[in-house]
Amino acid sequence: MNTLSFDKQLAHSIFCQQIQGVEIENAKQLLVDLHLIYLSQQATIAYLTTQNIFNSLTTQDPFNDLN
Repeated sequence: MNTLSFDKQLAHSIFCQQIQGVEIENAKQLLVDLHLIYLSQQATIAYLTTQNIFNSLTTQDPFNDLN
């Protein structure tokens, strides 16, 4: 940890202090929920990609609508 800058060391120290009171079962459930959110997000991005929605969004000129 000595290779980290002072602000990173401080942030790590504060993080470690804050997690001391976390109950492990609550943390496990939170990780499960976060993982499901992540997977849903990935599925949504994959769907949008296959529908060429990103392509149509990036080829439009947002300033063209101002005229």
